Amino acid sequence: MNDPLRQLEEQSGTPSTALLDSQSVKTGLPGAKQISVDGGKLVNGGKRHFLVDTSGLLLMVVVIAAGLSDQKGARQVFERLEQKRQKFPRLVRILAV
Repeated sequence: MNDPLRQLEEQSGTPSTALLDSQSVKTGLPGAKQISVDGGKLVNGGKRHFLVDTSGLLLMVVVIAAGLSDQKGARQVFERLEQKRQKFPRLVRILAV
């Protein structure tokens, strides 16, 4: 779905640069398996790590327990990205925000 939007902006069909960021979120799901406390933000819930292109279009999301470090979340994003490498053949640069 991102390809037509990128073409409207006169960009290549796949990005060469992406941005990696995370967000702690409260969850209210009883019995959810990956709920913990992010000590730095005092959030009881999960943490979303997302990869977007330079236009802000979402490329990938990984959800982990809030208590895990951003480093572990980023590692999971990179592992998933490696599995889906054929979808992003031009991606050569990832900036952490």
